[in-house]
Amino acid sequence: MAEESIRVQLDEYELLSAMYDESELHQASGDMGVNVAEMRAMISSAGCLPAGYLDEEFEGIEFFLKLASPPVTMEVAFNLPPSYPSNQRPNVFVRSEQLDLTKFNQSLRRYIDSLEYNAPIVMDIIQWIKDNCDGFIRDAAVSHDDEEETMSSKMSLGRFWIHSHHLYSSTKRRNLISLAGNLSLNGFSMPGKPGVIVAEGYLDNCQAFWDTVRNWNWKKIALRESEVAEEGTELYKDFLRLDKFSEIAFSSQSRQGNGREYHMDMGMFRKFLADKRLEHGFTALFGLEAKE
Repeated sequence: MAEESIRVQLDEYELLSAMYDESELHQASGDMGVNVAEMRAMISSAGCLPAGYLDEEFEGIEFFLKLASPPVTMEVAFNLPPSYPSNQRPNVFVRSEQLDLTKFNQSLRRYIDSLEYNAPIVMDIIQWIKDNCDGFIRDAAVSHDDEEETMSSKMSLGRFWIHSHHLYSSTKRRNLISLAGNLSLNGFSMPGKPGVIVAEGYLDNCQAFWDTVRNWNWKKIALRESEVAEEGTELYKDFLRLDKFSEIAFSSQSRQGNGREYHMDMGMFRKFLADKRLEHGFTALFGLEAKE
């Protein structure tokens, strides 16, 4: 990771701090947040960050920005990966109850991918969001129940088993829950190393979830298995077995879900899957037979 890239990121954050107050701009909370003010102070006093301050699994600077572009209000989650802007692009995800978030975030991703490397682009992204959000406002006349009724009962169902090298980022963890909720998916995410994500629901929605998540900044992520149930089959009738998408933790330590301190209790996780009649997923994720 080039320290020059970190300096550019800190400069961008300092500019945002001058433009927005603390109620609008804030960093990710919790153990995994990287303190921008602390990093800035270290560089100012020593000329550089101490060796080892940012370990090999550092995922970048993360922060949230509240934006208003009447009549739309939004929260924008930013992750500036370690090599941005030299050869990586920011990971940005918008949340709003007023927007078609799937389409809006997909369009936002295409815009970000069209921008050049080696130049700061956070301000450009913010301006694009404000300029384009009104084109993705949900029709207030269409209720959630109406949307459900318009979905064909003959749509296939899916369940996607996703394995990541690790899942520490508080921004990613919040974004996973928000994205799954927008797509009406059941399932769960489990932080730690490795990270586990399972999503089930309409197949098209599972695919949209995976297409979005895979483009975030990951060290390594893979779709280990995708199950499909066609309408009219016996499998279809009893396919959905998970609750509304949420974050879960099965820790072998007294503290659960705290990023790098989290260590999965494989036995507890296997039992969880067995209780849901999804024990085969253990093998799909880890390539190991679930043993008694």
